[in-house]
Amino acid sequence: MHDDLLLNSEEMGYMIETTVFRHIITKYSINHQLGYYREQKGDKDREIDIVAKSFDNTKYIEVKYQEDPKINSNNPILHLPKKGDDVFIITKKDSDYSITELENGVKLLKIPAFAFLYLLGKEEYKE
Repeated sequence: MHDDLLLNSEEMGYMIETTVFRHIITKYSINHQLGYYREQKGDKDREIDIVAKSFDNTKYIEVKYQEDPKINSNNPILHLPKKGDDVFIITKKDSDYSITELENGVKLLKIPAFAFLYLLGKEEYKE
């Protein structure tokens, strides 16, 4: 592995997003439809990185592998999920643990990438 990759925060963000997606494919590909969400508003694309939809639940996952991740108020991850859906913001900082209840009753879990990937990996080996 090249040292310059590890020092490039944008490339690390892509690498983490790809790793999260790979774990989601491994865990949920049998019982879920997998993809992403994108909408065009004016000259801007708004997206949700990973969407895993099953019969009774949808998982929305946004990877924000940054020191100070910001989710602006018009991000679809704040409006698209319905109560009962799982919503995750995957972050970089090891202290980023929180649960926020949105206006529509949806709970948004903010969790560091290493913890999210560990928990998914652990679940993969249970089955």
